[in-house]
Amino acid sequence: MCLEAEGKLDEAQALYNGILEEDDTNLMASKRQIALLKARGKLTEAVSALTDFLDTYYDDHEAWAELCALYLDQHHYEQAAFCCEELVLLQPANHIWILKYAEILYTLNNLPLALKHYCKVLELCTDNVRALYGLQLCASKLNAQHEHASDLQALATERLLHVYGKEPNEVRTLVRDYLAS
Repeated sequence: MCLEAEGKLDEAQALYNGILEEDDTNLMASKRQIALLKARGKLTEAVSALTDFLDTYYDDHEAWAELCALYLDQHHYEQAAFCCEELVLLQPANHIWILKYAEILYTLNNLPLALKHYCKVLELCTDNVRALYGLQLCASKLNAQHEHASDLQALATERLLHVYGKEPNEVRTLVRDYLAS
């Protein structure tokens, strides 16, 4: 890592290759090689290396999160959604992964499933502002199609106004006006 910090990426790569020749299960050397690919801007190769890494170390949630981020950077939302599904399976009580999954589903226009996942986030973390806004947006778009959408939209609006209740009057007014539109 000192070589990497000094900008000697080729030397660092050679060192990691040597470590992996001796022990092909060296977790740190494998991860550092992926980091080198990313540092060099070789995103396609980094994605491929991460995919291979996850074939061996399937339960590495950090690798899944990194792969998700790489896919999102490249606007590959369906692949990023798959990574989030794996993260939720590995850490089902982590509201951050569920929220990221809900946001990706919203981007993919899978509103009914996004709505359910925003609700799950709020079950785990009651006043999560991003989840409340997501719920409010999904419910407003699904209003005519979903049985409970209007109730969920009203609930999200009420909770958001409560969360912003302690803010200065200008902020409360801005939020109230936004939610009314």
